[in-house]
Amino acid sequence: MVSPVKAGLAADEFVVKLRDGLTALNANQLPAAQANLEAAVKLRPASAEAWAGLAQTYLKAGSSKSAAAAERAGVLGMKNPVVCHVLAIYYSETGDIHRAAQFERVFALSANADPEARARAGEMALQDKDARGAIPLLESAVEKQSTRADLWRMLASAYASAGKKDRALGSLRKVAELAPYEEASYFDLGEMLLKQQKFEDAVKVLEAGLRTLDKSAQIELALGVAYYGLRRFTDATTSFFHTIELAPEVEQPYVYLGRMMDQLGDRLLDFQQRVEAWQKANPKNYQASFLLAKCRIETGDQLTTAEELLRQSIALRGDFWESHYQFATILEKRRDFSSAAAELRRAISLSPNQAPPHYLLARVYDRLRQPDKANAERDLHRRLNALGKSPGGMN
Repeated sequence: MVSPVKAGLAADEFVVKLRDGLTALNANQLPAAQANLEAAVKLRPASAEAWAGLAQTYLKAGSSKSAAAAERAGVLGMKNPVVCHVLAIYYSETGDIHRAAQFERVFALSANADPEARARAGEMALQDKDARGAIPLLESAVEKQSTRADLWRMLASAYASAGKKDRALGSLRKVAELAPYEEASYFDLGEMLLKQQKFEDAVKVLEAGLRTLDKSAQIELALGVAYYGLRRFTDATTSFFHTIELAPEVEQPYVYLGRMMDQLGDRLLDFQQRVEAWQKANPKNYQASFLLAKCRIETGDQLTTAEELLRQSIALRGDFWESHYQFATILEKRRDFSSAAAELRRAISLSPNQAPPHYLLARVYDRLRQPDKANAERDLHRRLNALGKSPGGMN
């Protein structure tokens, strides 16, 4: 039987070793930390605090023993909020966000938690793709710190991931109210409204954003998409051209303008010049080559060069249906109907619900004297048009 005196001395020694080990760890004096904490776990093998400190020490020292020490600390300290917080930090540093989130939640819901704990735990839960677990933590955080836009933004993300769209929108509106000079305040809200196809609401938000941040290419682009969704093509054209002026390297405005080329009118040649500059700067971008070819087909300019550009686009990305379709339009003009049919069949196999390839393929089959196939393609074209699945809608 161990005498009370010896037990007291051992306890005192444990306290000293644990204290000295944690002090050395905080000072990044790893050899001293390791020696003291290893002595502490020998004196008291059931100490979760000592094992947690040792796990951190091993991790900093690059020792493979860290994982086992952390596992031991977790088993012994699963109800100890302070140990759970230490382990949340440990697992964050090792990249195990799932365990980090679980341990930080225990700490955040305890009386020991600091004011930022619920926000941290909520953010970790979001990173762990546990939106439903994140929501109550973040709701509690914003209740206590209701003027923090960053917390409302995280809560909006959690609501959106959990399918609570109205609450997500409400939270993003709060962000815009609290942070009116931040680009993301308008863009995030506008983007969510666009995803829900609430184009009128998106226009109001994004126009307000541009009144405050008139040099924001991101907001200008989103506004163009909102106009596009409303079929306000003149306004959309203006926004997309302005986006190109602000950020000529960004792909989306060129793509959208390419979809509405028949609406550009006297700005078509201006668009072609901008695409030429973009393609020259990005010769490995399949969209740049495709759009420049499409411009030249539309204007009837340099069809040979357009064919070369389409071959280049297909070589860069062979599974883009529209490159094959546009290539087929050139082949049809050259009366190479067999090759045109092959390109159209390829386009249809890549995207069967696009109406234009079926229409052109019907015409090509007529030229090839295959009336049954031509009629079948016309029927498909009519059905797809009735369903409204021709190109030009929002992706």
